[in-house]
Formats: sequence, structure tokens, C-alpha cells
Amino acid sequence: MVTISVTMVTFVSQSKSLRYMQVIPLSKFRTNQTATLLRAIQGESVFLTSRIGDFKLVPVSVEEKIATRIREGLNEVKRIEAGEQPAKSANAFLDEL
Repeated sequence: MVTISVTMVTFVSQSKSLRYMQVIPLSKFRTNQTATLLRAIQGESVFLTSRIGDFKLVPVSVEEKIATRIREGLNEVKRIEAGEQPAKSANAFLDEL
């Protein structure tokens, strides 16, 4: 079990349910990254503080993952058109999805 020294802030949402937010110094995050990221994945609000600013950790959404794959596919088509990569059939592209 990993213990992380953090500041817990409690606030009440409009639905009157209690929510918790973790404020973690960047130095503590570096030593306990996995535990901190797991909290963010589980839906807890996790904020990192550092000298250059504050940051909120949120998991990447399914839509963002799909957009990334589409962008990578378009870049691959550009490389094929530029002759930097061998051409593929439409079925080969679809098989990669």
C-alpha cells in the first residue's frame, strides 16, 4: 500500500452530494504516479501543483482516442501519396481498425 501526502478538499455539488478533490504537489506525483493516475481513472478530481502552474488530471475519452486514430490514418495516407510508404488496399486499412 502506497501512502501519498495530499491535501483533500471537500465541496458540495449542486446535487448536495459530497465530492472530494485531491491537490498533489508535483514532487509527490513523481514518486507515486500509478496510484495517482488510478484515482483519476476512478473518477476522483486530481490536481497537480507546481511552480509553473496547476493541472487537472483527467482520463482520455473514447472520442479523443478515436480522433487520434483517424489523425494517424490520415497521416499514413499522406505518406503513401508522397511515396514514403508502400500503398495499401482499402481492405488493408479497414483491417487495421
